[in-house]
Amino acid sequence: ELIIEEAEEKDLKRKLKENQYDFVIARDLTIDDEEIVKCKIIAKDVIGVIAPKNDSISNYDKVTIKDLKDKKLILMNKYTTVYNRIIMAFDKEKITPNIVRTGRPESFINSLSIMNCITILPYKSFLNLKTTELKFIPIFPEIDVSVILMKNKENTLSNNMKIFLEFLDQ
Repeated sequence: ELIIEEAEEKDLKRKLKENQYDFVIARDLTIDDEEIVKCKIIAKDVIGVIAPKNDSISNYDKVTIKDLKDKKLILMNKYTTVYNRIIMAFDKEKITPNIVRTGRPESFINSLSIMNCITILPYKSFLNLKTTELKFIPIFPEIDVSVILMKNKENTLSNNMKIFLEFLDQ
């Protein structure tokens, strides 16, 4: 039996640890968590800056976190892997990001020009926006936010889990 359920990352993590799920497909939940292990990369993705085309940062071919130190940012919600990866990158550079708002991209993407802000999102999320008014600029060094198949470290693979892994390899 295959059951597909959409949930917030914190709930996915909790239910995986409680053995309510055999697998979770999500952004990497293994950071600072030794109970969850990666099984397979489902889709590669990286984070980049998304800015209105009239913003000065749009002239860059790629940016560093240091290039963003004075920019006003609208980011994804604090509980997301993407948000946490961004904060880790700023912390590594010893820079405090100027976050003016957080939320779901579909709720704030149209506010970027009005609020004179930029955002940082995965490339594939940018493609889903289907906009010609914004530009994606890769961050260097690259910040990986691939989608990964994960399981509880303590669980052995059942026959059904093995079949599912084999299916993914096809």
